[in-house]
Amino acid sequence: MNAMSTRGLASIAVTVFLITAAEQLQAGDITLQVGITGNNSLEGLQDPVAVAQIPEVSELLQAIADKPRSADHIEQSLGDSKVDLALLVELDLLKPWDGGYAISFNYLTLEDHHLLVTTLAPFAESLARSYRDRWPEFESVFSAYDIESVDMGELAYAVIGAMSLDWDGLDLTADKNLRITADNLRGDRDFLIWAKEQSSEINARELYWGSHNTVVDGIRFTTFGDHYSLPRLGLPDLLWSTNNRVANIDAAPRTLRVSVYKALAPYYQDDFLGDAGTMLSAMREGALTIDSISRLTGIGKERTEAILTLLMELQYVKRDNDSYVLAAPYFSFADKPMIDAARKLSWLLMDEWLELNYSTVQANLDRLTAQKYGVPYPQLFTEIWHYLFGLTNKALVTSGHFADPYAEERVSKGMFPFVFSADLLELRTELKH
Repeated sequence: MNAMSTRGLASIAVTVFLITAAEQLQAGDITLQVGITGNNSLEGLQDPVAVAQIPEVSELLQAIADKPRSADHIEQSLGDSKVDLALLVELDLLKPWDGGYAISFNYLTLEDHHLLVTTLAPFAESLARSYRDRWPEFESVFSAYDIESVDMGELAYAVIGAMSLDWDGLDLTADKNLRITADNLRGDRDFLIWAKEQSSEINARELYWGSHNTVVDGIRFTTFGDHYSLPRLGLPDLLWSTNNRVANIDAAPRTLRVSVYKALAPYYQDDFLGDAGTMLSAMREGALTIDSISRLTGIGKERTEAILTLLMELQYVKRDNDSYVLAAPYFSFADKPMIDAARKLSWLLMDEWLELNYSTVQANLDRLTAQKYGVPYPQLFTEIWHYLFGLTNKALVTSGHFADPYAEERVSKGMFPFVFSADLLELRTELKH
């Protein structure tokens, strides 16, 4: 799941990519994960996501992904689902192809996943090499961060791996018209639909490509990592897990469950994150005792101690004698010059690499299911870029330039958390699951 929230639900100028558990459909041994990039206000049979989630449609899409099917086969497969072939064509899920009908949107099969991982690994290694070649410059930039208790490898992972390769990389590829986004999509629809087949055969371990985000009181809490080790023991993920439990009270009617969630969530979610963010912000200035944190933040000593204990278990902070210091990166506005310098250099490296490799990558992926059936390559490149930078992050972890999310001492494997003032960078991209 990937979402962002703000206290009071204030407007955020970021397109949110949202997947819920309800969007996982079981069809035989394969789960079809369906989602969008953009904003979708459509409902019922006019919503392609809702239609793709109908079991008969889900199974049909998997069959058509294997090979185009005739109109008769499609109508028989849809049975009594209230969906017909004309609707699937109208929703751009299917299109006429060679006397039958084929997939008409970004659809990844299990075979596509394997093709992407194996084909893109050497390209990702070449991109990682361009970072290693300039690493002394990055080290010089990061030396401005004066919190010795924060590992340089975690700092680099957050700034280069998440902020730059993920978020800036999506902006760069959109600016260069290398990928179709919800913003430059033709027609009335302001979202792109995609589907991915999931099964035990798919291994997303060490594909570091997903950020989970929440903003409260101007402070953004982020976890960034793979989607092999879930759920994450970090913020906001821990609170999302709590939401699920609060919203699923045993034997309670739906209206009561919704009422309980709405009444309690502001206290254990926004109020807690507001206090935690204030405390981490104070600790950005250096080691602090419980008494000094309580005094600086105005948070009661008992509550301060309870929050610090949790933050320590989640590896955001650690003890230093009688004081507490940051363990995970926290970036204040004072760190903006450092972050901007690192992002500028990284942007240049990505730009140069794309100029040299974009067309070659495309030529090597002509066997992708959607590509075979004429779905425009730029419409597929959002997902392709995620594989590229996810594998690049893996390569930089392997070479020791990034910290290892699977290190033995990590409480939550497969990710690192970081926190920063939300106004440090303007996010235009879709935050990807």
